[in-house]
Amino acid sequence: MKKVIWVIPFILLLQACATHVPLSQSVMFNTTEPSVVDEEYDAGFAITAKKHGVEESHFIQKQNENYDTESEFPIPINATILVSNRDQWGWGLSMVHGFGMDGTVKIFDEIFATASISANRSRKLIIQQRLMNKNNIGISFGGFWAYDTKNYYKRADCGTFPCLEFDPTPDGKVGIRSVGLSSNLFLRFKPESKFGILGGIDIGRLFEIDESYVSLNVSLIGF
Repeated sequence: MKKVIWVIPFILLLQACATHVPLSQSVMFNTTEPSVVDEEYDAGFAITAKKHGVEESHFIQKQNENYDTESEFPIPINATILVSNRDQWGWGLSMVHGFGMDGTVKIFDEIFATASISANRSRKLIIQQRLMNKNNIGISFGGFWAYDTKNYYKRADCGTFPCLEFDPTPDGKVGIRSVGLSSNLFLRFKPESKFGILGGIDIGRLFEIDESYVSLNVSLIGF
């Protein structure tokens, strides 16, 4: 049974199409002690809503072909399982509208590195500094490199309106790279609380097509 439980997340990862938000970075603001004295880590959760700045039009500009994209929700919702050791390291597994895994480690006193990979092979690397983490507020600022991907399907001949052939296998995959600035704001419900709201913003530049974008996400987090 344990083997089956461990296999399920990996099966789900193979079926996803959206890019997830790397929420292991929230460990920067984790000041809680493990729930069990003898353990060195604690588990948490997060629910996230995201508005991605890398849109379909950006992929079309690079691909420059008559493709239809996979359907996505306007504002994807993710559920994330978090495992962390206070602010030393963290690991996250996201699912629902975007499947993926990510990890964060503390490099120096206030410097953190985050790496993530989604099931659609989108990847992201973030280096950021924790500027504040006291009372009800946590703030971070840094930079990122990202590689976003999207599957494409050839258009079927359906007359006036474009439609998709009944074939779940994509005809192609387009990737686009970006670099930019990233910042997070964590608001605790009360000082030293294990629960709070994390808001994130990315301002990126897609040099391959000479375009800029803004990406926003909001998460409810419990450590």
